Amino acid sequence: MVLGLYLAAEFLLFRTSLYPSRCEPDSTTGRFEAVLRSERERRLTSRHEVLVVGDSRAAEGFSARVANSVAGGTGFHFSSAAMGGSGPRVWYYLLRDLDPDASRYQVIVLAVDDFADRDRQEDLADRLLDLHYVIRRLKFSDLWEFATSFPTPEMRFQAFLGATLKGLTYKRDFEDFLEHPRRRFAKLDLDRLQFAELQDSYEGHAESLAGLEVDWKQKTFRNADQLTSFQKAELEDNLFPEAPQRGHSARYRRQWLTRIVERYQSTSTRIVFVRLPQGPYVRPASPPLANNTVIQGLVRRGYAQMVGENHFDPLERPELFFDGVHMNHEGRLRFSVMLARLIAGRIK
Repeated sequence: MVLGLYLAAEFLLFRTSLYPSRCEPDSTTGRFEAVLRSERERRLTSRHEVLVVGDSRAAEGFSARVANSVAGGTGFHFSSAAMGGSGPRVWYYLLRDLDPDASRYQVIVLAVDDFADRDRQEDLADRLLDLHYVIRRLKFSDLWEFATSFPTPEMRFQAFLGATLKGLTYKRDFEDFLEHPRRRFAKLDLDRLQFAELQDSYEGHAESLAGLEVDWKQKTFRNADQLTSFQKAELEDNLFPEAPQRGHSARYRRQWLTRIVERYQSTSTRIVFVRLPQGPYVRPASPPLANNTVIQGLVRRGYAQMVGENHFDPLERPELFFDGVHMNHEGRLRFSVMLARLIAGRIK
């Protein structure tokens, strides 16, 4: 009896649009769905549609409104589907459902933190949060590939179970909905009315790291009182990477970036990899880019293009960042202008 009720709820509530369309707008699921819905409903205005996809660095650093003001008259129109906390695994499912025929865009810009496959402290393949982003988009046919993309048996089991019995993944969100249904409906109505406008009008953070100094020998910062302990750790990982190099970044990218670009291999859509400004300082002795990275391999095979890795180095200045990895308002403005001019001039 209990099992029957659960399965009924699973297939009537969580595997239809009945509940997923009512997820908390501020949740990872809600944010993913809002980005997808807003971009899907946007009327295409140009035959040269350009979509920028990335994580929080791109979300903070790129303004489609600014890019379009620069690209006016060129025939290019920019939009953004960048989301904080997302990575290539999330981008794949986003693009698959946003552009099912692989024909919506002339250019898709994949904004990445680095072209090299250097391992960071976090292995993105470990990020179980990805399940919450894409839960509504996962089909039964996705279960094996999605679950086995996690690195350990325990995480694979959690991902498989959460993707199979979606009610388990929605559980906390559903409980909150039952406790405050009126509040949820009010937030949903407001989100549907304002999301696209708020995205377009967002101008970024006014704060800056002006005055921040780096001691490269001691690997320390001066005048960094405005940074939280988390931001300092994030900046240290970015400027002084010391994670063991086990190849997990390359494995993750090989699976998901390849999956993305292969969808567009036989289409007119061009995939362009862009390395975002990495932080408030250019590293003085960055190791040269190896010629066998995942992204370079995709470029050599003709699946994608890449912009020179140092193209945006002029933006790696403390006054253009509000924390260790995210550009502020002025950085956002300058990056958007540079990217718009680059794409409009590069793609014919």
